[in-house]
Amino acid sequence: MTRPSMAPSLSESQLDRLSKLFSDLVGAVTFREPSVGESEPVYTGSVILPTVERWLPGLRKPALFVRGDGGVAPRPVYFHGASFYPDLEVAHFEQRCLAVEVKFLRDSDPTGSIAKAVGQGSIYLQSGVGRVHVLLVDCRTRRVSTPMTTILSRIVVHHRPAFRGQVANKKG
Repeated sequence: MTRPSMAPSLSESQLDRLSKLFSDLVGAVTFREPSVGESEPVYTGSVILPTVERWLPGLRKPALFVRGDGGVAPRPVYFHGASFYPDLEVAHFEQRCLAVEVKFLRDSDPTGSIAKAVGQGSIYLQSGVGRVHVLLVDCRTRRVSTPMTTILSRIVVHHRPAFRGQVANKKG
């Protein structure tokens, strides 16, 4: 049996496929809207993490597992003396395949939340995570009505106004 430290890593094309399948998952699921006063970690642990835990076995890649808020804690990423923790991390043995950052857009500072999420995503990529997804949940009183999906390098940003109806990255 192969020891985890000697296990083969997922290839670039396998990482691309995992990322696409995750995008498809986000596009197919209607997540509940965050409750008033609910924090991002609590929301991630009660809504996003269980969805990913149910999804992973269907990929038929038994060595894939998820860490995240509300479950086994993701491993930290270190950058300029600071520690960063993705909200979710999908790993294949020791290989960090996919990091997910969840950010709520609030009335007080939506641009700061977007910048922080994309910045953290960039740090995860630079630190060796294969692919990064940023889930932006629009909790503002005046919500953006047009869903959008933007690809920045290998960071996929999903924007979902209040997670109502079908998701942002549906085409059509």
